[in-house]
Amino acid sequence: MNIFTFKRYGDINIQYLIRILVIIIHFIELKLNSINSTIFNNVGIYWSLVEFILVLLKRRKIDNIYLLSNNLIGNIIQSLIRGYSEGGVFTSIGKYYSFTPVTTILLVFSSALSYKISKKTKLTSKREVKVTQILLTMITCIYYITKSNKTYSIKYVIVMSFIGFLWNLIGDFVKAREAEFITKNNLNCRLFAYLYDGIFEIGLLYGGLAELPNIISFLRNIMVNIYYLL
Repeated sequence: MNIFTFKRYGDINIQYLIRILVIIIHFIELKLNSINSTIFNNVGIYWSLVEFILVLLKRRKIDNIYLLSNNLIGNIIQSLIRGYSEGGVFTSIGKYYSFTPVTTILLVFSSALSYKISKKTKLTSKREVKVTQILLTMITCIYYITKSNKTYSIKYVIVMSFIGFLWNLIGDFVKAREAEFITKNNLNCRLFAYLYDGIFEIGLLYGGLAELPNIISFLRNIMVNIYYLL
């Protein structure tokens, strides 16, 4: 049974063009302010992997963007775009929001903007959240909350949660997003779903991923060790 169901409407191509624009602008803002992009890349990769697993498990059902088919390569590319435009950008903005105003504003209004530009009401994405996914989310949240010597402070999580909730709320207001709690989608149920998404799946979950080892350095070390072993 689904506990939460999140839906997006509009044109999939416009949605992904705006996602790519968010990634590019954020990367430029980080570079212009000489900010290290480790968090952006690290959580971007982790969340891309999560997105890909959700597609494989059929917990996320999406349209395919122009020129991409519903195959392994197409799903990997779209998962990377979602992973970086959500996990990577949200986590980076949580910490560096004062240096990335353009990305922050564009991200908050991205769902509404893509919907208004497309003027379509077609369902483009449906994400189902079951009990097992909530349990895994809570484990990551507990890991973050109980971890001592955090590198990603609770202040950043609060900022990220607020931006995530606002992103959902504005999308809902213009009918670009919709949420269900169990099988109900009245206003109170949608607000509860957006609070869950903002606080747990965006705030604390991304905060927990930001505390995981640097995956790029980890993979680099593996390659170096393999090289020397050979």
